[in-house]
Amino acid sequence: MTKKDYEAVARTLARFSNLQAQVEVGAATAAIADSLANIFKLDNPRFNRDRFLAACDIPARYFENPKQEAA
Repeated sequence: MTKKDYEAVARTLARFSNLQAQVEVGAATAAIADSLANIFKLDNPRFNRDRFLAACDIPARYFENPKQEAA
């Protein structure tokens, strides 16, 4: 895949993420974005996971580790 492909996927996920006010889809979108980021990183070692997730416009709370919050 190319950078153009990664950006297209991020734009698509961002559109779904923006629906959170109407329907709670944030957690599902975050799970999809996280899975895709893992696949993209395997496909391209130079893939920037953080940049991709930021481009998806998903609130950081969906990516926080619950174990860290309990500590």
